[in-house]
Amino acid sequence: GRVRWLGAAADLVAGGAGVWVSGPAERFGSVQQSALMLREAPRIVADACETGDWLHVDVYLTKRPGYALLLLPGSRFDGELRGWRKQRQFAVVSVGRALEGVSMAVPFADAEDHVTAVLVETIVAELLAAELWRRHPV
Repeated sequence: GRVRWLGAAADLVAGGAGVWVSGPAERFGSVQQSALMLREAPRIVADACETGDWLHVDVYLTKRPGYALLLLPGSRFDGELRGWRKQRQFAVVSVGRALEGVSMAVPFADAEDHVTAVLVETIVAELLAAELWRRHPV
């Protein structure tokens, strides 16, 4: 349940430069919807990027303090992303399953199943957005 992860995830990203969302190309709709919820509800900077593209575009943003990434795992590029996380120590919240080297994970049952992931993973961003909005209404 959200009681186990929501407060900690909000603490991790609150007050930072924004929240970026990354995931595999085949679930890019979930990535975009997650970023949209973070922009619309708490009105924070949030952007979506496919994980392979993230390695060429958004990785440069990780040099700034306060960078936080919501990762929807499953891309063949996840390992490279985690390598940058280890080197630069930015916050990464893995959605669906735990991954080695991330700041925290929000696991859910059957996360390996594509249909389940598409239906459930956006709820994490929606709940996170609602919590950030509750803490700082605009």
